[in-house]
Amino acid sequence: MLNLVVVKTLKHENIKAKKPLFLWYTHKSVSKYLIKAEKLVEKISEANICLGIFGKTQKTQRVIPNKLYECIAMKKPVLTASSDAILEKFDNYDNILLCNIADSNDLAAKILELKNNHDLLDKIAENGYSLFTKEFSSEVLGKKLIDIIKQ
Repeated sequence: MLNLVVVKTLKHENIKAKKPLFLWYTHKSVSKYLIKAEKLVEKISEANICLGIFGKTQKTQRVIPNKLYECIAMKKPVLTASSDAILEKFDNYDNILLCNIADSNDLAAKILELKNNHDLLDKIAENGYSLFTKEFSSEVLGKKLIDIIKQ
C-alpha cells in the first residue's frame, strides 16, 4: 500500500492560530485532518512518500518549505516541484525527486516511479537524510551561525 503525506498550514478566519492541515492519501482514500504539530510527526512516519509544493507561483520558485526539511529529517523520500531554490541545495534523483511545476501528469508519473522502484525510494530517503545531517541539522546550523557572529 502506498501512503503519501501532504502538509499544509491552514489559515482561516474561524481558526485563531495556524494549525497544520494534514492530507493523507492512500491507494483507496483521501483523508483530511486538522492536527497538532506533535501528531504530525506520527503521521509523517507512516508515509512512504512526502509531497512538497507544486503550484505555479513565485513562492514555489523562491522557497524550500519547512515541511521538506522535516520530512528528510525523518528519512522520508520527498517529491516536489523543481525550482531554483530547491536546485541550490538538492540533487534530482539523488536526495530528492523533482517534477515539473504545475504538471499533474508529471507528478503522477513520478509518484508511480517511486512506487515501482523501491531502490530509488530508499536511495532518496537515505541521501536526503544524509544531506540533512550534514547541512541542515540544528547542530550544523548553530555552528554556522556562531561562525558568522564571530566574524
